[in-house]
Amino acid sequence: MPRVWPILLCVVLLCASARSESQEAETSETQDQDLDPTRVIASTTISLNRRTSAGTEVPHPVPASIFEGEDAAAASFRFCAQNNMENLEAVLTIIKHLQPLLDKMDTVPETSEPALRSAGAYAKRAKEAIAEGRPLDAGADLIRALKREGLDPEAAERMKAQLTNVFWETKRFWEAEARARQTSQDETW
Repeated sequence: MPRVWPILLCVVLLCASARSESQEAETSETQDQDLDPTRVIASTTISLNRRTSAGTEVPHPVPASIFEGEDAAAASFRFCAQNNMENLEAVLTIIKHLQPLLDKMDTVPETSEPALRSAGAYAKRAKEAIAEGRPLDAGADLIRALKREGLDPEAAERMKAQLTNVFWETKRFWEAEARARQTSQDETW
């Protein structure tokens, strides 16, 4: 009987790991379903490094889309949140991949939010978006603020800290949406 416990523990850990991976895939899938594919105005594939079970990193192609009403900042923030790339440097790297797609377009896409003049105005609008339960809009505005030239270093540090919180809020928002969807599906059965 004592030999059974280590085996049982391994089975439980493997099941928990598989469940976690399936939940991650399900969350990503439901987030993509929320975004209407008929509203894609530009798309590309970005190669992200993924760690294998052996511990090596291999390139993994991930589709990245810009939807109607998004600029490069909004699309990059959404992409990074969906792919657990939760830092400013990652977002700025993704912007470098997405901005040329918008630059090639004949017409400039209308974003859902009007452009503002200062980083402070973007930071203020981000704070309002968080209070209203719109973390994706808040993240995009913080990225726009942090991209401004001549930004005070102390203000930039505060905004980076706020951006980290907004990534967390975005995940909570998506999880709540997924739970609500699941509850409504369960009720229809």
